[in-house]
Formats: sequence, structure tokens, C-alpha cells
Amino acid sequence: MADSKGFRRFISSAAVLIMAVCMLAYPVEGFAAAKAPAGSLEGFIVSIFGNTVTLEDYDGDVHTLFTDGKTQLSMDMETVYNLSEFKRGMEVYIEYKRDTITYMDGYSTESFGQIDAGSRWRSGQVTMIDRDRLEIMDLLGNREIYSISPACIVTRGGISIRREEIGEGDRVKLYFDTYDTMTAGRIQVQGRSVLLKGIYKGQLAISDRYDDSLSFEGLKMLKNGSWEDAYSSNMKLSPDSKIYISGSSVSPENLKYYRGKTAYLAVKDFFGSDSVEKMVLKDRFERLYSERIDEKSPYSSQVELSNKTNINITQGSIVVKGGRLVEDSTISQGQTALIVADSSYAGESANVVMVAGEGNAPSGLNASYIYSARLGMVLPYSVETENLYVLQNHDWAAMENMAFYYDEDTFIYDVDEEEVISVEDFSSGKYAPGKAKGKHAYIYGDGDRISFISIKDEMDSLGAIRTTSGLADSVYESSKTGWMVEMRDASDYSAKKEKWMPKNNSVNIILEDALIIKGSKSIEPGDILPGDNLYIVRDGAFARVVYIRP
Repeated sequence: MADSKGFRRFISSAAVLIMAVCMLAYPVEGFAAAKAPAGSLEGFIVSIFGNTVTLEDYDGDVHTLFTDGKTQLSMDMETVYNLSEFKRGMEVYIEYKRDTITYMDGYSTESFGQIDAGSRWRSGQVTMIDRDRLEIMDLLGNREIYSISPACIVTRGGISIRREEIGEGDRVKLYFDTYDTMTAGRIQVQGRSVLLKGIYKGQLAISDRYDDSLSFEGLKMLKNGSWEDAYSSNMKLSPDSKIYISGSSVSPENLKYYRGKTAYLAVKDFFGSDSVEKMVLKDRFERLYSERIDEKSPYSSQVELSNKTNINITQGSIVVKGGRLVEDSTISQGQTALIVADSSYAGESANVVMVAGEGNAPSGLNASYIYSARLGMVLPYSVETENLYVLQNHDWAAMENMAFYYDEDTFIYDVDEEEVISVEDFSSGKYAPGKAKGKHAYIYGDGDRISFISIKDEMDSLGAIRTTSGLADSVYESSKTGWMVEMRDASDYSAKKEKWMPKNNSVNIILEDALIIKGSKSIEPGDILPGDNLYIVRDGAFARVVYIRP
């Protein structure tokens, strides 16, 4: 009997010891948590054993994931090649699919109580931006406004860019130098993959949750205000894809029950494959409107169009602005939009909203504008102007004559001579004081600093100049006219109607002699890519200035 009691005490002690070891191995508040088949996680590494990573997320839930030969690893955004670089307690950001890690980024804090510059970070989608602050929304829908340091470094694809190249809809990662600051010291902008390939619709035929593959019948693409036949019918859901019907969320696991339903798809090109970023299932009847938004209710999600139709725009609407998928909060009074509505007896709700024209113009953080002027006196690093106009709200507005300043980084192009001019030649030779007077120029400037300037002998009639915004569909070289771009989903701005006027057909623009700016660089016509967002100042079919939002 005594031996039996001793044995039970031994078993009990062993059980307590095992429980203690387990509590040391895992935080007491962490429990294994159910998670989506694909997505992302952030938190702390609990342990790494072989190719198995145990993570405690910021909510305290514990997850076990696995790496394989395709897993991309990085540390402080620098590529690493061995899982052993990651240590217990390190904060990480993980993207996964079916328990397999596709990407993991670690953040190496060297000592407790302090952090290296840029060690703290936040990520999300830009929903608002102005000169010195921006608002981002995280994956859970939470919004926060952050300040931008004057010395803030902004990069895209590892290359430094100007702050004005950040736009609504961009996915960004903000880095901070201290734990208690809301001012970003560095901003990393997601690359070109944030751009949408297009808006599609088709009847859902197959939904395979094993590999997130989708198949559609009768697939069409929204192009120039109408639906055109598309060739691709096989797609995949992205890890963060959202699915809605009548404004309500639909679980990807339940998508199979909607077979035969018409689906509207926001699709991007992900390394050569079509990836569905957002899907809206059609409920009743489709109607298309191309109208100006005259009113937006401050108390609801409803807008009134110029034809007096009321439309509900919700989180379940696909909203596209500047070729990017953005939040419904970016919709505002005065915008012109192509709306694909779901009509029923209860009213109409927007399945798709494509905002015309906006999102491509060169303005924003650094107050960059396009000017037209007649050159006056040219001096070293400064030039006087006459008959000065600024392109403001897509229309020309007269300004008082002023001096602009240039520097060794200014790009100067002579249209008539078809050559790039050095800064030294610009301030001497045929452009010397008095010799350049009367020449016409288009200036792209940050305030009074000239970033880019094109010069020609003949003055354009600004009354004939118009602004056109849209997407590059193709770029080609014609034997008769030289380089040309074919634009789709294009809109011309009407100063009379004070709105963008969408076109029903593609537009062909001649690029010869145009000043072409992409972000902070001058490029050649052949460098324009299909899908690029174009903002063109043109005289008839001839482009004068082309601005491409990166």
C-alpha cells in the first residue's frame, strides 16, 4: 500500500515537472490558435526546431508553422540564407500558406530597453496623405495617422524615391527610431505589384480551397467603360483577398456554394499569375453609370450621382483610383466615376467604382506642379519667366511672373534640337543672358525649383492644351509618327463641366518630343510599360508632358 502511494506521488510529481517544462517552453497566456489557410502573422519567436517555427502573435496566440526550400528569409529587410539567423524572442513578420511560411522578416534588437533606429515598424495601406503626414490601415481595418520626418528616407524596391511618389492605395511599412514616437524615420513602399491588372467579371465555375485556385466562365474585362471578352479564366485568391456579397463578408471556405454566381474581380499580376485581391459577388441586376458624384452623405455610405441616382458604396465595393485598389473612404464629392451597380427593389449598391482621372496627377507631398512659361533672362542657376501659368486642378491658371531656380540635378531638354542640355550650356552659349528670351518652356517644379524643363521655339496655345489620364495599354513605334502610346480607361478633364469625361474608346497619343517623367527620373518613350498610370498634357494628339506615377 505504501509502495502504491509512493508510486502515485512519483507520477504526480512527474506530471507537475512536465507541466512546468511546458510552461517554460510556451507563455502561459498563449494557446494554439486557429488561423486562416493563408495570410500573415506578426509576433515573437517562441522556438525554432529544424524547419519548425513556433510563433506567439501580438494577441498572445501561439502558431506552429514550417519552412521549406522556397521560403524567403530576411533580417531588417536584408536577405539571409539560414534559419539559424533567427533567435528566440525576436519579432518577426510572416506570410504563410497552409502552415508553410512563404516569407519571414526578422527585426534584430540588440539589447533590451533600447532599439536601433528603424527597429519599430508598422505596415498597412495608405488611405490618406498630405504634405507631412499619412494615414494607414492595417489588415484588421484599424487606421492610424503618422507624421513624416523632414529627414525621412523613402524607398521602393531598395531604391530611394521622393516622398511625393507615395499615393493612396500604396502598401507601406513605416519604421520608427523610438518606441514612443508617431513620426516615421523611414518608409518602405511596396513595388509595382500594388497596381491592378484590371477589373474582371465572370461566372464562378470552380473554387478549390486546397490551392486557392479559381476558374470562371464567360470572363470579361472592364475596358473603356464596357465589358470586353478576356482570355484568362484561371486565377488564384491572394492570401489577403476579401470576398463580399451585398456588403457582407463571405468566407473563402463558403465560396463553393456560390458556384454559377457572377463575380466581380480586382486582379493584379503576381509574378505572371492572375491574383484576385478582392471579389464581389453579384446579388441581383447589373447597371452601369458614368456620372459625377454630386453629394456624399456624412451620415451614411450613400452618394448621389449627377443623374439623381442614389448609390450605396461600402466596404464590399471594389474602389479603384489611379489604377490602385483603395478604400471606399477615398470617394468624395465632385469626383467622376464609372459605377457598376447591383440593383434591387431595396435600392442600388456599388459593386465596382472606378474613379476617373484622379490619382495620377503630379502633386502631393512636395507641392510639385507643371508650369507653362515664356523664358526671360537665363542666369547661372536661375531663370526669369513671363506669361507664367500653372496647371492647377487639371486646368491652366495664370500666375505672377517669377524666377525659378535650377541646379546640377535639373534635367533640361531642347525639343527643337532633340537633345539634352547640360547646366553649363543652359547658362551660356545660345541660352546665355538675352539669347533664350522668348523661348517657350514646360516646367515640372517643386515649388520654385526646376526638376525638369523642356524648351521649344514656338509657344503653344494653352487654349488647345488638355489633360488626359488613363492606363498605358501598349507602346509602339510607328514609321509615320514615331513613338506612340495607346491608352485605355482614359478621361479628358473638362474645365467647363469641372469633371473628368471618361472615353468609350482607346486613345492614341504621339510621344515624340514629349518630356516624360516617371517618379523622379526622365525616361524614354520605350520605357513606358503596359499598366503604367499616365497623366498627359497634350496638344491634340501630341504629348507635351507625360507624368507616370510609379
